[in-house]
Amino acid sequence: SKRLKSRTGNRNLKQEYTHNAGLHYFAANPALQKNLMMFANFTDKQNAMVNYDDINSQGVRTTHPVNADGVYNIFGALNWGTKIKKTNTRVTAGTNVFYTNNVNFINGSRNNISNLSLSPRATFNYTYKEAIDITAEARVSYNKVKYGLQQALNSNYWQQQYGVDATINFPLGIGINTDMTYTLNTGRSNGYNTSAALWNAAITKQVFKNKKG
Repeated sequence: SKRLKSRTGNRNLKQEYTHNAGLHYFAANPALQKNLMMFANFTDKQNAMVNYDDINSQGVRTTHPVNADGVYNIFGALNWGTKIKKTNTRVTAGTNVFYTNNVNFINGSRNNISNLSLSPRATFNYTYKEAIDITAEARVSYNKVKYGLQQALNSNYWQQQYGVDATINFPLGIGINTDMTYTLNTGRSNGYNTSAALWNAAITKQVFKNKKG
């Protein structure tokens, strides 16, 4: 049988070097229950070792490693939270951003592959003494993948997730907990734009001295 894939070495490879630069910032006010966190990181690869593919007319692929520049990634995060005055509610919001740029070669042509991911979120939490604890959260994730040569593989899709978690404690050590999550996918290939709702619920009873059980 014909071997469709093979891999060879490259004695002319140069040493790969990774360079990192980062920025971190954090501020908090415990009295007001406020906090702010920012983070950013940049990674660049010099002489990155990437794949070079030769594909002949029979579809046989021969791969060997080569050096290339232009391989890097960027990651950033922002988180903020505060308590709303004269209420028992706390609000948090934030987002993550991730971008990568990779490289490979197909029959001598350079193929740049980029991936962008953006994930904002927001959370609201309400508590009343030890009796009530309710949290509502919304998350949205956007992803975009782009191929310089294989444009048929490009994708651009969203995922949304919404959830509520509630705990109520009654006298005599009895409690109720319930949570519901709804997930929605859009922009994917046919058959993958699914939506789903999940619901969990529980009843608890604390027993023994000092509620140890």
